[in-house]
Amino acid sequence: IVALEYFSDRMQPGLTFDMHAALLLAAEGASARDVAADYTNIALMSAFLLAYVGLESDRPALVKQGTEKAQDVYDLFQQHKTFTEYNSPTYYGVDLLGLALWRELGPTDLFRRCGAELEADLWHDIGEFYHPSLKNMAGPYCRAYGMDMTKYTALTGLLIGQTLESQKDAPLPPGVAQDRPFEWAYGPIYSILKPKVPAEAMRRLRKFDGPRRLQRIVRFRGRELLVAALLTENWMMGAVSGLERRWEQHYPATMHWRAGEDGPIGWLRVHGESGASGEVEGDRLTLSLPNPDAEFPLRIQIDAPGITPEMFAGDVWELPGMRLRVAATLGAPTIEKANDRHVGHILELRWAVPAKLPDDTAVLTLAVAREQADDANL
Repeated sequence: IVALEYFSDRMQPGLTFDMHAALLLAAEGASARDVAADYTNIALMSAFLLAYVGLESDRPALVKQGTEKAQDVYDLFQQHKTFTEYNSPTYYGVDLLGLALWRELGPTDLFRRCGAELEADLWHDIGEFYHPSLKNMAGPYCRAYGMDMTKYTALTGLLIGQTLESQKDAPLPPGVAQDRPFEWAYGPIYSILKPKVPAEAMRRLRKFDGPRRLQRIVRFRGRELLVAALLTENWMMGAVSGLERRWEQHYPATMHWRAGEDGPIGWLRVHGESGASGEVEGDRLTLSLPNPDAEFPLRIQIDAPGITPEMFAGDVWELPGMRLRVAATLGAPTIEKANDRHVGHILELRWAVPAKLPDDTAVLTLAVAREQADDANL
């Protein structure tokens, strides 16, 4: 659609005819699939596709379906000012592409008006969760791949990079990323549609403006999830309670910290297959298992320069750049070196889950050491 709108005068007539025919087939496929409004990135894109192609091809039913889907997405967002696929460094980039299409090429006033409004609201939320010194968004991630945007290509990082004056400040890998390098293909279309970032969000993307605690409610499969995050000068943590879905793309609790003076980032994430639920209280991250299952151990993956298994002995973890006080109901973990297909070589800690563990038992608490917790004074 963007190619036809901006460059059709450079194409042969036969090519444009074939492109319109292909778009109609794509719209008919999207109509048959008919994803719900809570499948955020696809719902945003298909709503636009349906209405745009429906208007171009004189298919009122497609226009109607796309417009209703757009309204459903808008109404769902307005409940708590959050999308269901919440806080995703990759899929927020697809959302922002969809909303830019609504804003610039929307076939009706509803698309253009709602696209501009939702795009601004989403950038405001990204600005609050983004830490420009750590070059990452605080978790939790309701859908994600990597953990450090300076190591893999995240679409939100690509967009932030396009808005900043200095590319050295961009949350992007310095060369070819180890994971998802193909996402660079979004660069040209982002450049054509041009992200519109509100001034307040732009300020937060440029410079960290002080410690803050954040809370959000996310509507997910008929339930309301509670998201909490804490950002300080040198570290940040986040968690979501109530997710209760075992999936490798869910990271219900995360931490990021500066692992050395002007050095790389250390991070920690709770693997989504464990079904864990997390809470951030003060300087502590507490994990529970709402539906414990002995087949799914509690898994935590950690990466920091120079990290070794010996750093996890006892009830204090002495990690590069971070000291954590630990209370583990499930005892000592097994520690293994792992090679994750998205983040590479890491350490993974596993706790076996007893067959009769009571629901919602607090199984692990990680408290930031006092000298670092002082950063969190608000």
